[in-house]
Amino acid sequence: MATILIPVQGSEEVVEVSCADLPDDANDIVDILQAEMAPLDLWLKFAVEYYKQGKLEQFKLLLDPLVELEAQGALYDQFGTEPAVKTQFIAILNALAGYHMVGATRERDKQRKKAGFDQAKKYYDAADIIDVKDGRAMLGVAVLDLCQGQLVKAEKRLDLAAQFYHGAKSGNVPALLGAVASRRPSGPARPTGLMAAASGSGLGDGGLGA
Repeated sequence: MATILIPVQGSEEVVEVSCADLPDDANDIVDILQAEMAPLDLWLKFAVEYYKQGKLEQFKLLLDPLVELEAQGALYDQFGTEPAVKTQFIAILNALAGYHMVGATRERDKQRKKAGFDQAKKYYDAADIIDVKDGRAMLGVAVLDLCQGQLVKAEKRLDLAAQFYHGAKSGNVPALLGAVASRRPSGPARPTGLMAAASGSGLGDGGLGA
């Protein structure tokens, strides 16, 4: 059974949380994470587990306050200014973008669909501002373009993303997977499976079903 370990502040002990027994209210997890001054990547791990179980409100409950904290200029005061913290926060922004992108592809109402895509783009843009050379946000926007049927834009962004994402290697697998998909004349795509992984969200369809 999968578990997530939370290091206990000031000791070598850990709090072990079973992913199968996550509390219905994610505030219980938030309290533990705050008390133990857990790093951002643990916040994201719990959020993704809630997402996979279809508990979307709990997913957002864990991550939205971190975005608000950053907007207030207090995130790095609390979690530190090390490069790893920024990398972890970029992953959080990408996860939120992926959440809105997947939701938008499932939305039938055109206005709500557009609003979902716009929200995803907002999070990707925020991640890109933090570190344009990270590349994951750029790759995510390419997938976003792909989902909206904007194949030319998607291919251009993928070419740029391949220069940065994971070592700037032209043979980068996620970028190439996206490039292949962008050349398929099959209309707008959905960010499921490999496409969501390529965007850096780590979500896939999670608990949303098929």
